[in-house]
Amino acid sequence: MRRSIRWNITASYLVLVFLVLVIFTAYVVRALERQYVNTYAYVVATQAKVISLMMREYADDPGQDLARLQVMVQQLRWRKDATISLLDATGRSPGGTVDPAAPEVRAAFAGEEAQSVRTDSQGVKRVYAAAPIVGADGNVVGVVHVSAPRIWVLRQLQRMAPALLTAMLLGLTAAVVVGAALSRRITRPLLALGAAAARISAGDLSTRAPVHGTDELGALGRTFNEMAERLEQTVADISDERNRIEAIVAAMTDAVVATDRHDTIMLLNRAAEDLLRVRRDDALGRSSTRVFGTRRLSAMLHEATAHGRVTAEELPPGTMGDRVVEAHCAPVRSSGGEVTGAVAVLRDVTELRQTERLRRELTANVSHELRTPLTSIKGFAETLLDGAMRDEA
Repeated sequence: MRRSIRWNITASYLVLVFLVLVIFTAYVVRALERQYVNTYAYVVATQAKVISLMMREYADDPGQDLARLQVMVQQLRWRKDATISLLDATGRSPGGTVDPAAPEVRAAFAGEEAQSVRTDSQGVKRVYAAAPIVGADGNVVGVVHVSAPRIWVLRQLQRMAPALLTAMLLGLTAAVVVGAALSRRITRPLLALGAAAARISAGDLSTRAPVHGTDELGALGRTFNEMAERLEQTVADISDERNRIEAIVAAMTDAVVATDRHDTIMLLNRAAEDLLRVRRDDALGRSSTRVFGTRRLSAMLHEATAHGRVTAEELPPGTMGDRVVEAHCAPVRSSGGEVTGAVAVLRDVTELRQTERLRRELTANVSHELRTPLTSIKGFAETLLDGAMRDEA
């Protein structure tokens, strides 16, 4: 199926916009994911810090049971999937679910608050935070460990998915409108240029393409119009030159015949009509072998076309009626040297040959008539020189 340039431009523009929107959306989703993770890490760390501050008042009380405190801090969970654990100074947890070797736990026992994101033993990715519980003497007497599943971030992003898809659809809709307008702006002058070229190819050389703007399309239109003007001028010059040549050929007293590479007659002047006894309108466009009564002339034209040779021959009476004709044939070559046809110049030399014959006959008769008295005079002269004049004396 043939697709227009307008369709190709619009489709390419839409594909480009779609790719940009996909890349932009992926970047935004990734940025939102990082932001949500950081936010959850901050929330988890804040929760751990708040609980550690609450646990300070129980830190120095040796009668407090860690298990009872563990139950109490569970009331502070803000989500069901969140976990809150207490570790004593030895790293022991009532629930036994916290690894004392975890990086955030080790950092908390060192007296620093820490966060991390990693996968737990069940393969669930979670956000962890730990805060130290500092006693009255400034020593770390325990650690508050809080965690929340990272899947909450994905749930937040899923809630935003309809808004992101709506934004993409709106962007694509705007791209369709802008792309259609842009492609129309680009293809309109191209369509006008194509229409002008079609009219020129149909023979209307006066057609010019409309030119708007100074961009590349405007420059293309101006260049096209300049080319059309030069083509029109060239065709006019060629037509004038052809008319001059036809006038010269028509005025020639010698017959001129021209054929193309297929031996089709392309040119026949008035002298050729009279000599070959054919009508110009009936001969043009037909094969020379079907038009000319003499096969020799057709053969000479074909030889000049087929072999590119110049030939000259005198055609005796009987070839073209009772006339004696001198025929000269030469190939016609293109600018590249290729033979494109042949041209023959025919001259009726019947009267010339008759005059030459009469001249020869007159010369022979005069020579004979003069030779007889000259012979007698020569004989008498020789006799007198031999002594005939002295004998009479």
